[in-house]
Amino acid sequence: MNTQIIAIANQKGGVGKTTTCANLGIGLAQAGKKVLLIDGDPQGSLTISLGNPQPDKLPFTLSDAMGKILMDQPIRPGEGILHHAEGVDLMPADIQLSGMEVSLVNAMSRETILRQYLDTLKGQYSHILIDCQPSLGMLTVNALAAANRIIIPVQAEYLPAKGLEQLLSTVNKVKRQINPKLQIDGILLTMVDNRTNFAKEIAALLRDTYGSKIRIFGTEIPHSVRAKEISAEGKSIFAHDPGGKVAEGYRNLTDFYPEIQTQDEQAAWELGGKGYLAIQFCEDGWDYTLYHSDYSVMDGGQLDAPELTIQEAREQILEAHHMEKGRRLLQDYDAVMDKVAEAEELSADHRPSTLEKLAALASDTPAPKSSARSAPEL
Repeated sequence: MNTQIIAIANQKGGVGKTTTCANLGIGLAQAGKKVLLIDGDPQGSLTISLGNPQPDKLPFTLSDAMGKILMDQPIRPGEGILHHAEGVDLMPADIQLSGMEVSLVNAMSRETILRQYLDTLKGQYSHILIDCQPSLGMLTVNALAAANRIIIPVQAEYLPAKGLEQLLSTVNKVKRQINPKLQIDGILLTMVDNRTNFAKEIAALLRDTYGSKIRIFGTEIPHSVRAKEISAEGKSIFAHDPGGKVAEGYRNLTDFYPEIQTQDEQAAWELGGKGYLAIQFCEDGWDYTLYHSDYSVMDGGQLDAPELTIQEAREQILEAHHMEKGRRLLQDYDAVMDKVAEAEELSADHRPSTLEKLAALASDTPAPKSSARSAPEL
């Protein structure tokens, strides 16, 4: 089983990390996935919200598991893992995890202790979700070093949105130095108050600032008092308020998530008004096609570098075609391909037939010219 490890991260507290981790995890479990949730916060918020109000009294938590890795001691299969009634497993956390963070400072391979623990669990779960603490300390670095994907919940307010740069800098540093497989799945807007224009302005700001580099999820999680009640209930929003807007938002996110993994192998971008780029993974690397703004073919080829991520392949292709500057807005791959097919069909409808060309040659008169629009110059 190929295990996807997803870190839910933001150094700002109160932006919906724990709520997102719990509800996305349970949503995936309801979709038939085998899911483990990791509480990576010494406050134990995820542990408490899933029905364990006194995490300090649990016999085994994440700090114990990481301590055994540090001491090179064996961990029994399933040791310390709790099962929740809604179908997910949980590795809980308590305040002792703060002491573990201090212990990691002088430890050998300190950034990879959590990864080494999760390596013992790979193959047992399709998805492992890590609820990161609200900081960029050693525990969060461990989560980023262990994960291959990140979701960044951001409250639709000015200060939480403003703090993204520091997190993205840390993510890039971890990717360069420790975990080259790490990639950002997207920014998730949470606690959105649709009664005001301010949330729309923040969403527009995020898309304008980061939309060329990072997916901004179309799904938004609305502000709701009912969502705040679930921590005390020990259940998900699907069980607490299944017909509410928050449940609908997380359900949409859960439904969309498998498509994200598909986009690791194929994707399309609109290139700031200059056309489109479509990329698809193949056995030897990446097949790609550049299209004009009218979806007619500009150029194409293959990048023989299967080890690259799709984002890295995109950058190399654009640089090779001297198109490295400008905005890159992620598009729906199938929608772009549909537009390409429509453009090809329209062009074929206006293309002179073979009989028309032969008749023109016989009469020494020019064949009818295609009425299809000429491709715009870039």
